[in-house]
Amino acid sequence: MGWTGKIRVDGATFQWMGENGAADGIATVTDIQITPTRTIFTMQAGPMNLTVTFLSPVEPSDWVKQSLSFSYLSLEAHATDGASHSVQVYSDVTGGVQIIATCVRFIDQSLEWLSGNRAMPMQGSSQTTSGTIYHEFALQKPQPNVEIDHQALDVTGYYAMSLQQGLSWQITGANDARAQFATQGSLTSSASAASGIPVFSPNCSDLAFALAVDLGQVQSTTSPVTWAVGLVRDPTVVYTTVSDVLQKRRPYYVTQYAEISSAIEAFMEDTSSASNRALALDKKIMDDAANVSPHYVAGRRTKLQSSAIQAAPPTLS
Repeated sequence: MGWTGKIRVDGATFQWMGENGAADGIATVTDIQITPTRTIFTMQAGPMNLTVTFLSPVEPSDWVKQSLSFSYLSLEAHATDGASHSVQVYSDVTGGVQIIATCVRFIDQSLEWLSGNRAMPMQGSSQTTSGTIYHEFALQKPQPNVEIDHQALDVTGYYAMSLQQGLSWQITGANDARAQFATQGSLTSSASAASGIPVFSPNCSDLAFALAVDLGQVQSTTSPVTWAVGLVRDPTVVYTTVSDVLQKRRPYYVTQYAEISSAIEAFMEDTSSASNRALALDKKIMDDAANVSPHYVAGRRTKLQSSAIQAAPPTLS
C-alpha cells in the first residue's frame, strides 16, 4: 500500500511514514501505543517532536457514522528546543506505473488501493466542497462484485482534508510531488494534465495524490493536522430476497448523505468529536477489561483485544 508522510522543518525534510525519498531525513520512532481504536506513534524529526495518530472510528451507537469506511490520520508537532520553526507537513497516497520504452513515459495505472492487478488503468481528480478538499480515484473500468487477490474491482478511493490556511494539493508523479514539497514547502494545487488523468515523463515514479499544509512559524501545533482516507463500494452487496429477486444494497450512510461529498465533509467536521468518542470508548473497554482481570490491560492480551476492535468491519450495508 502506497502511503507517505513528510514534515519539512526549517527547509529540511523528514519522512515519518512510507519509503524514504532521496536526501530526506528519517523521523526516529521513540514510542508506539496501541489502543482499541487508535495506533499512536511518537517520533523525533530534527527539533520537532511528532505525534502521529491513526484512528479508525468505532461507532457502536451511530450506524451512519459506523457505515463510513474512512479513517483519520492526524499529526501534532511541538519543538523540543522551545523555539519557533518554519514547519510544513505533507502526505500522499500512491499507485503503480507501467514502464514504457524503459521509462521514457508512463501511463496512469491502478493504485495499490484499487486492484490486485496493478496494470489496470485508473483515473482520478480533485474535488472541493464548502469545507473540504478531496482526491477521488477509481479504476477506469470498474467491475462490480469482482475481485483480484482479495481486492474488489469496484472501489472508489478518497484522500481528504478540511480547507484551511496554507493548504495545497497536487496530482502528479510521486517523485515530482515530493520534490516540489521538499524544495518549496507547498504543492502546485494542480493536476499534471487538464483531464485530471496524468501522463508522466520521464521520471519513473508512481502516481501520487498529495495534500500538504504550510503551518508557518510554529513552536507547537494548536490543533492536529488531519487527513482522512477512505475506500467506498456503492453498491456494497447484491442481496437475494426470498423471492429470488436481486437487490443492490447501498452503504447505510446514504440514509443521511445522498452524495459522498456530503459524507466526507461531515466526517472531516466530526474530527474532534470522533477523537473524543474514541478516547471514551478506549477507556470503557480498558476499564471493563480491568474489572475482569488486570492481566487484560497490562500485557499481551491488551494488544490482542485492541487489534480485535480495530479489525472490526467498518461498514454496514
